Amino acid sequence: MWVISLLFTVSILQIQYKESTWEDLTYLTLEQLANIEVTSATHAPVNQWEVPQTIYVITHQELQNHGITHLAEALRLVPAIHVARNTASSWATGIRGFSDDLSRGILVLMDGRSVYNNLFAGVFWANQDLPIDIIARIEVILGPGGSVWGANAVHGVINIITKRAAETQGGFTSGSGGTVEEFRSTLRYGGTLGRGHYRIWGQYTEDDSADHSDSMDFDAWEMRKLGLRIDQEFGFTNLSIQAGYIRTNLGERYPVPDSTGTQTIAPISSTQSGGHFISANLKTWVGDFQWRTKACYQNDEQDADILDFEIDTFNLETDFVNENRWGTSTFGALVRSIEDESVPSQSLRLTPSTDQQWIKGIFFEHQTWQFQKSIMINVGAKVEDSPYTDWEWQPRVGVSYLPNSDAMVWASVSRAIRAPSRLERDITSFGLIQEDSQLIRFEGSDQFQEEVLNAFEIGSRFILKHQNLKVSLFRQHHDRLVSTEIGSLTTTSTPYGLRQILLVHPGNGINATSKGGEFQWSYWPEGVGRFSFRYAYQDLDVTLDPSSRDLSARLVKGESPRHQFRITSFIPLKKGLNSQAMLRWVDDLPSQEIHAYWEVDASLQFQLGQSAKLRILGRNLLHDKHAEFNTDILHRRQFAAELQWWW
Repeated sequence: MWVISLLFTVSILQIQYKESTWEDLTYLTLEQLANIEVTSATHAPVNQWEVPQTIYVITHQELQNHGITHLAEALRLVPAIHVARNTASSWATGIRGFSDDLSRGILVLMDGRSVYNNLFAGVFWANQDLPIDIIARIEVILGPGGSVWGANAVHGVINIITKRAAETQGGFTSGSGGTVEEFRSTLRYGGTLGRGHYRIWGQYTEDDSADHSDSMDFDAWEMRKLGLRIDQEFGFTNLSIQAGYIRTNLGERYPVPDSTGTQTIAPISSTQSGGHFISANLKTWVGDFQWRTKACYQNDEQDADILDFEIDTFNLETDFVNENRWGTSTFGALVRSIEDESVPSQSLRLTPSTDQQWIKGIFFEHQTWQFQKSIMINVGAKVEDSPYTDWEWQPRVGVSYLPNSDAMVWASVSRAIRAPSRLERDITSFGLIQEDSQLIRFEGSDQFQEEVLNAFEIGSRFILKHQNLKVSLFRQHHDRLVSTEIGSLTTTSTPYGLRQILLVHPGNGINATSKGGEFQWSYWPEGVGRFSFRYAYQDLDVTLDPSSRDLSARLVKGESPRHQFRITSFIPLKKGLNSQAMLRWVDDLPSQEIHAYWEVDASLQFQLGQSAKLRILGRNLLHDKHAEFNTDILHRRQFAAELQWWW
């Protein structure tokens, strides 16, 4: 009833409105959206309509219309991505299955800069938020991307593309407050600099904690971010420099043995994490060649009771793109240094405490059109060497068939790997089996190998009158997935004294075959609104090696939903007033004991003249509170209001 009242109240508000002058992707045609050029699927930019791979683009206007504040929440718009909020500051995500807190098989990028944490193998989503105002689009590749991006682009690639500095000139500020996302403020300014442009921005957020079954609501968090971008043009050369700083404070607790090692405790602690980066992208044209070089330094650090660490990453990559009568060819090389240092706690340590890894690689790719530009063939591979994997070959072959301008069919085969992390090779941690206070020592193994994915995909795309259809099917075979192997009982010295312990170590004892598909139907009747139906299905068959003593295989199968669907709508109610809603259904997560659920998110946007916008948001509207990944952690219905102002 309160939803109807809110909609009625909003509909009778009288708002003075003047036509907006900034670009609005909402009103582009389906054909124009289909022809957006993407940079994540291949080494050379390509029209997304031609890509022989499952790709979705979340536009800037979609982010605005849906009131997205956390980037992890934006991924709910993509079929086949399962997004489940775990704690207030963490999200479990998975593409075509394999949901987990760190998204360890998904490579996440910011303008092509990897934010994947090689120490833990995954992504800390709380540290990845950006002001929505500066995001141009999010490119999402479903399926392997190793031929372009290398190791860890196994289940998919998510590339957050920010706007060029020239697109964010002048000032912008926003402020919001609500019941869960208590406060959020953004300030951004852009201007000219010599023959180019610059942008500086800052953001501060505060989020309330989730509801916990023991009433210990400890996981409230806050984040501070600063960013800079400078774009310069020098004749045939473009230079882009970006820099950023982040600091996050959040409440956490980890179950660990007490000081005597006889019972488990979960003390609440404050964790500080963050870091900084600076990157430079240079692009120049030399005759028929385009030469591109990317250089980046990135620092990541965490101060936590369970483990302090600091990681310094240096990355240098260069490539040449040549367009000729045979097609477009790209070839290049990369080198990356990852140096980390950690401070152990009583229950967890890395041995050695400092380490440096060097990763080297070469890559090539060729795109060519055949038969009067009706067939495009894409062949590419990346070969990388690291201390844990030696030289690994990650190839891809894709074919696109375009019988006319409104239809496209494609197929591809590929191979990708997830490289072992430092924790899987060098960790020693202690835990307890509660029932009998049995002390467990989990110890990394230098025998742990890379996970391997071999994938086959087919798909099609069609544009009809006011309609757009996308269909994709996949079959993937996963070898050497991480398993939790039970060892023997032994008596040895521990930080808790001389104790009998059960040895546990990571192995590669799990294999799996997954199959499924995604379907999206978009309907954009002229003058009415925008509607979209998205459905995803995945089925996972898990097997164990005969010699494996794994205890985690059932969790792998039951951590992701088999079925998901979403219906989204964007409806202009009157001039200057728009409404958006998303209805989603998520299937059971058996291993997490999460039942299937329905949920609704909605927002209303008021255009206040040329320079201001008011937005009212509601999330989780069908439940007072509910769990998404952990039955002990509940997320509440929430409301927020945001005011944006340009000058």
